[in-house]
Amino acid sequence: MGGTTSNGGSGGSEMDASGGTGGSLTESGTDVGTRQAALDQIVFEERFTATADAVEDSAVGQCGSNPGLLTANFNTWTPNIRIDTDDRPGGCQQSFAIRDPTGALMGATLKVTFEPDGEPAQCGQPGDHLVPITSGGTDFSSFYTIDTDNRSGGCTDTFSLEGVNDVVLDVDFEPDPDAADAGASQCGNPGIHTVSAGLPVTIRLNTDTLPGGCYERFRLRTK
Repeated sequence: MGGTTSNGGSGGSEMDASGGTGGSLTESGTDVGTRQAALDQIVFEERFTATADAVEDSAVGQCGSNPGLLTANFNTWTPNIRIDTDDRPGGCQQSFAIRDPTGALMGATLKVTFEPDGEPAQCGQPGDHLVPITSGGTDFSSFYTIDTDNRSGGCTDTFSLEGVNDVVLDVDFEPDPDAADAGASQCGNPGIHTVSAGLPVTIRLNTDTLPGGCYERFRLRTK
């Protein structure tokens, strides 16, 4: 398994991630309206792009449905991405950031742990990827590369949130309609899952040459 991977970028000032209870409505001493107004300014950001050597020789390719920079306001879903890596060269790279202009998530940490459970070369840059929470949202986590195919095993993605009690991350991970065996072998642990303090969520990516792929989207919201 890979070790801890440091964050990419050196943009805006990163919020303190040293722990603590975060800004819950009760513990922060702020009124509900003020707290919610601060949370409403948060933006969740995702980069999902094909690797430089990826062969995208069909209408949707290996990294189809909305590749590029994706953003979503608080309590709103990001656009769906579609992961369909296979035996063609290349794969998909993914990274994240959180824009928090008022520091509403001060003390919170969001971490993505990306690990192989089979042939390691399918899961590039494994390990822990800390998602920067900054005022400008200009710092992104270091990317990891999804390149699953017909080799043994796949990759697991574990999302962990700590240091905040009134905010959660929803992960929606679903097989697309034409996925073989209803996506059971390609999109492990499908459905809408909620990541909250002390309760991580793990999904499994194992797309290959079978028909179909996996849709994925994210939403930060009030608990």
